[in-house]
Amino acid sequence: MTSTTTIDYNVATDDYPLNVYQGESWNMDIVYADDTGAVVDITGYTAEMTIRESPGGPALIDLTSGAGITIVGVTGSIGVAMTSTQTAGLEIGSAYYDLAIKTLSGLIKPLLRGPVNVTARMARLT
Repeated sequence: MTSTTTIDYNVATDDYPLNVYQGESWNMDIVYADDTGAVVDITGYTAEMTIRESPGGPALIDLTSGAGITIVGVTGSIGVAMTSTQTAGLEIGSAYYDLAIKTLSGLIKPLLRGPVNVTARMARLT
């Protein structure tokens, strides 16, 4: 499942639910924009997304720049991807995530957070 989300960098972290099928690859593309809709150049920024069973609980999945997260700075694009092996390890039901970026000056900016709705996969393709 692929979705594209435009993030206004002046807005506080928004609750944004993610829907994931257990055992299937998942990805999301985000375009980082300012409050006028202009794309922000995020060249040199890094990002991290963590999924936890509950807020503050142990990490189930950690994605970082170069390991599940791809940043294309000039276009403001942040690509987030989980493999089928990673999603297979998620329990059916709900988990929680947050996604943040780190600027060149070291400022950490939360982008998104919310529930991860994990659904059982019905098709058993091999």
